[in-house]
Amino acid sequence: DVPRSVHRRSRLAGSLDRRRRARRTAMCDDVSRFEILEGLCPSGRPCLIPDTERRGISLSQLVSLVKLLRSRSNDSGVIENWKESASGQPVRLQTVNLYHLNALLIMPATTFWSCSYVELVSTSAEEQVPEFFVSHWWGEPVVHFVMCLQKFSDARQLKRPVFWVCAYANNQHNLHQDVSADPSQSSFRKAMEISRGTVLVLDSAATPFKRVWCAFEIYTTLQDASKTLDIVTFVADSADAMPEVHKVDLQPKAGGAGSHGEVLGVSGGRAELITEGFIADDHRKGVRVQVGHVTRPASPSDLKALRESTFPLDVAYRGYGTDVEHAKASVAADRVHILNSIASSVSLDEEPPKEHSKYRDVNSTIRARFAVAVIVQVLRSGTPVDAERSLRVICEDLTRQGLDLQVPGSKFSDSNLRTLAECLPTGLKTLGLGLGGTSVTDEAGSGIKEVCRRLQNLRDFDVYVNSRAMTDSFLFGVAGGLTMSGNLASLTLYLTSTGVGDAGAVALANGVRGLRVLAKLQLGFSYTAITDKGVAAIADAASSMSSLRDFGITANNTKVGDDAARAVGKALTSLAQVTKIWVGFYKTSVGSEGSDAV
Repeated sequence: DVPRSVHRRSRLAGSLDRRRRARRTAMCDDVSRFEILEGLCPSGRPCLIPDTERRGISLSQLVSLVKLLRSRSNDSGVIENWKESASGQPVRLQTVNLYHLNALLIMPATTFWSCSYVELVSTSAEEQVPEFFVSHWWGEPVVHFVMCLQKFSDARQLKRPVFWVCAYANNQHNLHQDVSADPSQSSFRKAMEISRGTVLVLDSAATPFKRVWCAFEIYTTLQDASKTLDIVTFVADSADAMPEVHKVDLQPKAGGAGSHGEVLGVSGGRAELITEGFIADDHRKGVRVQVGHVTRPASPSDLKALRESTFPLDVAYRGYGTDVEHAKASVAADRVHILNSIASSVSLDEEPPKEHSKYRDVNSTIRARFAVAVIVQVLRSGTPVDAERSLRVICEDLTRQGLDLQVPGSKFSDSNLRTLAECLPTGLKTLGLGLGGTSVTDEAGSGIKEVCRRLQNLRDFDVYVNSRAMTDSFLFGVAGGLTMSGNLASLTLYLTSTGVGDAGAVALANGVRGLRVLAKLQLGFSYTAITDKGVAAIADAASSMSSLRDFGITANNTKVGDDAARAVGKALTSLAQVTKIWVGFYKTSVGSEGSDAV
């Protein structure tokens, strides 16, 4: 009883399906075999995701792609039926890049549906929303690229990492819709907005620094304080190392890459990572480090420096040469549009200016970001010339508002501090110097004095030092600088295991007494020669500071006694406005009388 029209529609649909299958089979001759396409599209049809910025690709999908290519490769790594378009040479799994992949797999596999690769391989749009944006160069081997993202995912303990990668997200058959003339309206920019941060994947030649899209992406990330920028590269020991996909326990560690079920492995190489801030592994307990002459529990900064110490410096140094105005693009119009966008030109299509102050801002910001990222490693294993160069690159960023330079156990010297004092941006508002176990001496006091003289906008200043060679002369210089720091609102100064004593403490007390807007004062004299006299001078100075809200003084393992504690107690009675107090007299002569006074 089915109407004849329904039978006719059914026959037409069946005929159309046969034609579609024949067409797909023909197209897949370019890919390799029909089975490759069948394996790529699990549902038999793409999962349409209208918003390009929401077309992320998961790490498991990338690993599956490498697994697929591996299955089509012989023992030497030659991928079946794939040849270089220009030379006709076979394409090998070890060196296949996105230029190859786009021409030989992505374009042919997505032609019938005229969709993106992500849509082809996905079954749920909700699962493809990107967590991180990836900035990279298409010419890097795909295997290395995936290894880098796997390293990043493990370090960040991502449960199901999803990345926005332009080649897989954009519809390669209709690029003008995804890559608009205005870079700020492109799929790239929109994907960055919805992502947590950017992962910069560098090849051995650090080519992204020479690509205008990458420079735009890095700078855009750095301008948004809510976004992170992590840097990862692959260090290849052997060009012939064959990648393998391994099954793993689904629960090797909470949230780690093992939750993907399969991981990519390759002998003869490794991925190296520099993260923005700390990762979970940097907070592990039970590790001790030698910093100068002191052995102590490792801090997150210590463990981060150790973890990143094997990142290849030659790759990072290439970031120092970023010149966005000379960067290249595969499409000439993209370069024109991006440079005009950076320069805020009236028209995006006009010839961009050859020089512009905004170009300098982009260049200095990117260069400084990489100098800060590797400065600890440079100071530990680089030459003095490398160190001076890196510090000056950091100082070139005139837009910088803060700098936290934690270089414990490095070769940071009095000369390095003088360099900073001479060239730090005068607009700097926060400065942290972690100099424990470095080569600084009493001369560093003069360097800090010069820092205070030049940085009149400085609001927060933290200094950590520990050196037996450092005496009261260091504090004489610091105290002189503080008299010129009228805008300072927060001062933290820890002088652990130094030779400073009462004379230096008295000088420091006189220096802080004049800081009329100081709200936080934290001073540490543990393992020093300070006695009751020095602590009393500090306490007396603090008692006169009506702006103080946070006060702390520690003098553990010193010769201070009850007189010091009574002086602190007396000061606290005058500091009714203080809401946070920290007093530490561990392993001293302070008894019950002094404790009661506090």
